Amino acid sequence: MIKTDCSLCRKLITIPGQLCQNCRRQTGLTGLSFYAKFSKPLRRAIHFIKYQNCWAALDYLTNLALVNWQLPHYESALVPIPLAKPKLRNRGYNQAEIIARLLQQRLNWPMSSCLVRHRNTQSQVGLSKIERQTNLIDCFSLVSLPPQSIILIDDVYTTGSTLKEAARTFRNAGVKKIWGLVLAKD
Repeated sequence: MIKTDCSLCRKLITIPGQLCQNCRRQTGLTGLSFYAKFSKPLRRAIHFIKYQNCWAALDYLTNLALVNWQLPHYESALVPIPLAKPKLRNRGYNQAEIIARLLQQRLNWPMSSCLVRHRNTQSQVGLSKIERQTNLIDCFSLVSLPPQSIILIDDVYTTGSTLKEAARTFRNAGVKKIWGLVLAKD
C-alpha cells in the first residue's frame, strides 16, 4: 500500500490528494490538491492574472498544474468558486471559472454553475484567519440541484475559508464527495 501525505497537515494517508479524517472534518473537503506553494514567482503570476487582466496566463498555469494535481479517481463536476456580481463586473472575468473551463476541455468532465455568491463580501486579502471566516459566512447558495461529486476550483488556498464555506453549502445539500483544486497554497 502506497503512503502519501495529507495536503494540509502532512499526516500519512493512503490515497493521493485525499485529506486525513481530521482535515476532512475541519474543512468539509474529501480531498485537496494544489499545484505549488504560493511563493514569489507564482504569487506574482496570480496577481497579474487577477489584477492586471493577464488571464491568458491561466492556460499555461493550468497545463502545468494538471500534471501535478491529484484528482479524484471518479468523474466529478467542476464547480468554480463564484465572484460576487460587483466584483465580476469590475474585473470582467472570474479566474476560477476560466480554470474550470480549461479543465473541462482537457478532462471532458462536466461543469456546474449551481453555486452562486449571493452576498458581496470584502476582499479576503489582508484579513486575518478569523476575519476571513466571518467575512464568508452564508455568502454562498445553490441555484440548482448539485451533482453528487464535485471539485471546487479556486486560484489560491490561504486559510481555506472560501473552500470551507463553499463545501459547507454543498454538505448541507447532501453532497458527500467534495474536492478542492487550487493553483497555489499559502
